[in-house]
Amino acid sequence: MLAAIFSRLTYANVIATLALFVALGGTAAAGAHVWITGANVRNGSITGRDVANRSLTAKKLRLQTVTGAQVRDGSLRAADFNPGDLQKLVGPAGSSGPAGPAGPAGAKGDEGKKGDPGSGILRVSATGPDAPNYVNDTVLISQTLPVDGGWLGWAQLDATNTGSDDYLNCGLFSNGQQLGGGGDFVAAGATKHINVVGFGPAGPGQPLEVWCESGGGGGTFSLTNVSAKFANIL
Repeated sequence: MLAAIFSRLTYANVIATLALFVALGGTAAAGAHVWITGANVRNGSITGRDVANRSLTAKKLRLQTVTGAQVRDGSLRAADFNPGDLQKLVGPAGSSGPAGPAGPAGAKGDEGKKGDPGSGILRVSATGPDAPNYVNDTVLISQTLPVDGGWLGWAQLDATNTGSDDYLNCGLFSNGQQLGGGGDFVAAGATKHINVVGFGPAGPGQPLEVWCESGGGGGTFSLTNVSAKFANIL
């Protein structure tokens, strides 16, 4: 059969067949591939479905050809940007907001350590017996103090005059030396509250004493509620 075909080929047949092939496919079709360029593609005819994923890189895109209009909202993430460019997007700090509500009270803390003893004022109190018929210069209070130093004393008593109008004067003494005193005029039949105040050196060997005497006007006195307070301040 092939022999029959080749026996019928002539130069005119071959030239006619080649001419038909060139006319249908172009001059390049006879010896090369046919390339498709952008000029052969209608605008808008190729969509994302026609392009394989990740087949287009930045080098294949002309500058300024992809703008915001071509990017779907919400499709870009922080990883898609240069870190330096993201820093430029940070705006100035906003103003401080209003203070929030107070939080709940915290748990009670541990108890602290006991502090050192303070150096407070040393105080001593004393009382004396009532003296219904007081005799001048009789000691009402004699208080021995725990330490030597400067002591402030304050004694008080109620004096009722059972005789004639007279003065009653009282004093604070240490080893016979008067450190202070106090007194008042007491009419016959009246009662006065007497205050005695003094300050001076005293200590274990120098007790503080309180005693009184009338003014010599004929008064006789009944003394009650005799008491004293002493404070070491120096």
